[in-house]
Amino acid sequence: MFDYIPFSQDPSGGNVTTIGDVLGMSINIMMGIVFALGFISLAAGFVIFVTSRGNPDGTARAGKAVLYGAGAVALSLLVLVIKEIIFKAIGVEGVDTVPAI
Repeated sequence: MFDYIPFSQDPSGGNVTTIGDVLGMSINIMMGIVFALGFISLAAGFVIFVTSRGNPDGTARAGKAVLYGAGAVALSLLVLVIKEIIFKAIGVEGVDTVPAI
């Protein structure tokens, strides 16, 4: 219907047909990015801790990085669970969140 670009291709293969699908896919993508950044922060915090050699400033910095990374990972998983609960409560069907993680 709104195919203004000739010969354009749908990257989802035509599976995104409702607003619920669009919201579900966009939330999955954003939370995947947050999860990845949280995981990178966790890894960086562990590397900072190992290389700090007991320096109090380095260990404090590493502790903050690990805390923020764990928070980001927990937040991303919590948002996906909340999204699933809300979508089920309002009757949106066909939104599959688990394979997108």
